Amino acid sequence: MGGILSGIFVLDLSMSVSGPMAAAMLADAGARVIKIERIGGELTTEWDSVVHGLSSAYVWNARNKESVALNLKDSRGREIAGTLAARADVIIESFSPGTISRMGLGYDDVSRSNPRVVYCHISGYGQRGPYRDQKAFDLLVQGEGGVLSMNGTPGEICKVPISIADISAAMYANQAILLALIQRDRTGPGQEIDISMLHCLVSWLGYYPYFYWFRGEAPERIGARHHLLTPYGPYQCSDEKFVNVAVLSQSAWRLFCEQALSHPSWVDDPRFLNNELRVRHRDELEAMIAETIRTRSQRYWLQRLAELDIPCGQVRNLAETLNHPQLRELGAFVEAPSLRGPIPAIANPICLSGERMRYDGVPVSGQHTRTVLREIGKSDAEISELISQGVASESGHETIDSVNTRIQL
Repeated sequence: MGGILSGIFVLDLSMSVSGPMAAAMLADAGARVIKIERIGGELTTEWDSVVHGLSSAYVWNARNKESVALNLKDSRGREIAGTLAARADVIIESFSPGTISRMGLGYDDVSRSNPRVVYCHISGYGQRGPYRDQKAFDLLVQGEGGVLSMNGTPGEICKVPISIADISAAMYANQAILLALIQRDRTGPGQEIDISMLHCLVSWLGYYPYFYWFRGEAPERIGARHHLLTPYGPYQCSDEKFVNVAVLSQSAWRLFCEQALSHPSWVDDPRFLNNELRVRHRDELEAMIAETIRTRSQRYWLQRLAELDIPCGQVRNLAETLNHPQLRELGAFVEAPSLRGPIPAIANPICLSGERMRYDGVPVSGQHTRTVLREIGKSDAEISELISQGVASESGHETIDSVNTRIQL
């Protein structure tokens, strides 16, 4: 299998986006990840069937994993999960707080027999506090975290279309797990990790809280514009396409006015003398810039701004992005095998000089059930009985093996 995390066994008990994504990033780096799924597939498998009959949300974060389908409501299913947990280096779970402990698979239960385990909880609001038991999905956390209130136009709140609450939690969970593994190597025991989607997302609010803390100001919804800078954003050209412009300094502002737009008088206009004044008079300034940009094509503006070394770019749609020449040069697009057929994907963007991230395959639910249960000592007869009684399930035959060198369980 190879990779920096080769030899690390991760038990993925999570669902939806944040936990599976954190586990997938560990798998990219060489960890063996066994994903425990409910019989019939996890939550995201119900959302669509666009990828050879599989859900896009499932496929996104299922790469490089082995799928074992178990009924955790059955004591025999929980016993199997417990056997795997006792041998895991890392466990990731994203059930509602307290649920996993009631199954007998919580940190206290597992760490008694496996004191070196790094055990990561991911939940909407954390394992303690007044919101502990609240249901949480990305949109709800965007609302609780202040993101919805500042995103959109003056007349309409808009959801950030990518799952930023989930993704932020996955990123912090991944970092926390790696930190805990380093600490384990130094001290011996593992530890328990608590990741709150809300806390993760709020940590991404950046400079906005400082305006509230020091000025009592909350950001207004201003569409595609920047709250702190102007001009900064997309402008429509004469061919109906957009050019994206970022003017971040006084020298760039002068260059933009004098040589790009041919409006030198704007430089000394008292309304626009510095960035804070430009932001204060944003509506007037944006209208003036938009009127000028509208007179020429996108190609003209991209060429002219590039000649002046003013940061600029296109506003691409999804099809254009997925055919971006720079991404193709970087090897950003890969193809992975699956029992349903080849699946195109976006490769892990981490580029290390000494190691390669992997993208070996996407499982279908229960694809590795029989193989993993054999590894923990179950006979074929016992496995068949568990499957017939609804304790486990398998899907097809394991003809694609994403793990060439298995860790002894």
